[in-house]
Amino acid sequence: MNGIKILCAEDDRLTRLEIKEKLETMGWEVIEAVDGVEAFEKYKSCNPDLIVLDVDMPKRNGLEVLQL
Repeated sequence: MNGIKILCAEDDRLTRLEIKEKLETMGWEVIEAVDGVEAFEKYKSCNPDLIVLDVDMPKRNGLEVLQL
């Protein structure tokens, strides 16, 4: 991998897996989160280069995570 880490926060499993597969074919590392709380925790612990946020997620939506 070329060192680029992407956090993908998406509550729909199939959509998340599809995004992950496409990004990994580019050689990027993908970190998955299933809700807004997990997304923020993984953001703090993994220090991703890029974040893909679903707006409509449980616990915290993507806009709330973005504000944090």
